[in-house]
Amino acid sequence: MHTLFLLILLILLVVTLGSVSALAQQLLLERSGERTLFVFPDGQVLSEECFAVNLRSGENRFTWQKPEGVNPQEIHITADGAALTSITYPENSTLAVLLINSEKEKKATIKALYPVQDLEAEFLYQVVWEKGAENPHLYLYLLLSGSRTPTTGEVVLRVLGQSYPLHLEQGVSPQLLLAEAMIEGERVIRYLSGQAQLLNIWKLQLPRNLQVKGKVECFEKNGDNLTFLGEGHLSGKEDLPELPLGSVESVVVEETLTLREKSNRFYSESGEEVLYDTTEEKVYRVENRGEEKAKIQIYQEVHPSSRVVSATHPVTVEEAGLLSITLELEAQQKAEVKLKIQGEKLTWGWAFKS
Repeated sequence: MHTLFLLILLILLVVTLGSVSALAQQLLLERSGERTLFVFPDGQVLSEECFAVNLRSGENRFTWQKPEGVNPQEIHITADGAALTSITYPENSTLAVLLINSEKEKKATIKALYPVQDLEAEFLYQVVWEKGAENPHLYLYLLLSGSRTPTTGEVVLRVLGQSYPLHLEQGVSPQLLLAEAMIEGERVIRYLSGQAQLLNIWKLQLPRNLQVKGKVECFEKNGDNLTFLGEGHLSGKEDLPELPLGSVESVVVEETLTLREKSNRFYSESGEEVLYDTTEEKVYRVENRGEEKAKIQIYQEVHPSSRVVSATHPVTVEEAGLLSITLELEAQQKAEVKLKIQGEKLTWGWAFKS
């Protein structure tokens, strides 16, 4: 009888331990906190899942279904209110095993942060410059797209320091307006000497908090008419991005070389010219045939050793071998710009580069 009692007690003990072992294996299946998507200025998207759990005293074991295609090294798991002792990814398994030690029974929150594989984020700037306005209007959008949406339902989107409630649906690509503001800008017409080309350039002063990597579309507004001028891409690191937006027909520049002579010539023993100085002069005749005031920049390549002898307008050295002259012309106004330079100790070519 005593032996039978011990046998029954042993069976009950095994069953009890088995039950405890079964309870120790808990699956993190249903998120108990908000699902958050983080979008960074470079377009990277991270997802955060939160799970509220009840901890027992001692070791707690949880398993979590890691996202398909995500490298374990890219997953960051934390436990708020508890000590997360280890995370393992068993071979040939799609689960992550979490061990948490707790001194007593209490509640805790487990958070899993990982990159989203199949959701792309693209920032889109739209810049609208109304005719006659001093500065343009900026709209910044966020476009989310993917071949399949990794999750559906309500999420919280966090981007550029702001939070937005968002409903994701399979096959739907949301577009959010993140910011709308007047920004500082400048429109210039750039003439590139030797290329006979006049380019429409927009210089934009983007606010620091809105500098992201993305596409930019530029529009000109005249009353109710909106004209698309062109597009470009920004790296998010430009302090003052310059956008070339096609050729200009309203401004004409005629360039004429009026002086070119050599001096201080040196010859080799064989009579070959090997060193000399040059003096050269150009005249640029500029005409603004448009209906608005125009800021025009003339860019001229020269030999790096050249120096400016005289000029009718201020000359800026953009970099070694590149000069620029800026002038502003009212509508229907003409101007003449003269530039005289000297190339010193040249061994080939001329000071002005065509």
